[in-house]
Amino acid sequence: MNDDEMQSLRLSSLALSATTQLDSDAGGARGEVLWLDLDAVESRYLLAAAGDGAIEIYDVQAANAGSGHERRCLLPVGSVRQRTHPASAHRFAATCVAWYPVDSGMFVSGSADKTLRLWDTNT
Repeated sequence: MNDDEMQSLRLSSLALSATTQLDSDAGGARGEVLWLDLDAVESRYLLAAAGDGAIEIYDVQAANAGSGHERRCLLPVGSVRQRTHPASAHRFAATCVAWYPVDSGMFVSGSADKTLRLWDTNT
């Protein structure tokens, strides 16, 4: 099977999860999700950038806990938003987020407030 055939097969078998969803309203987010990025090191942590400037981190490995048949709503394991972090959070829409390629402890975010921020999840 060549690469094109493999890609077509994978795309044709995509389906929306019937058991897992992300709860982006848990921390009071008011904006839509504009960007997602899954870390390339462990494929475990998902960043979400929201229209209200919020950035949330989800542990998608938690979705694999349990029997796999019950419905799960993943809550963020960390978040930064204007209300709780006024000095460091974006003031306007967080338009993109990206993990640093070789270290899941760092990521960058860009915003409509014309700032680019470097984040260290260890602090």
